[in-house]
Amino acid sequence: MVEVMPMPVRNRQTTPSDRADNGLDSLTAVNIVVDLEQRFAVTFPDDRIMFAMLHSARTLWNALSELIA
Repeated sequence: MVEVMPMPVRNRQTTPSDRADNGLDSLTAVNIVVDLEQRFAVTFPDDRIMFAMLHSARTLWNALSELIA
């Protein structure tokens, strides 16, 4: 993810405006999802792809781990 979205890692909750301030707009979010799909040979179902999935590294990992399990 760092290659797609180089931003400092912080140990705090982020809001949508925080994510936008750090460079996570909708295009970057799509790029992250596509990169993960390619790297792990998975496909996120359309109904699972939502901005909340990218809330944190943990929420993203939880969504990805369900697909690779």
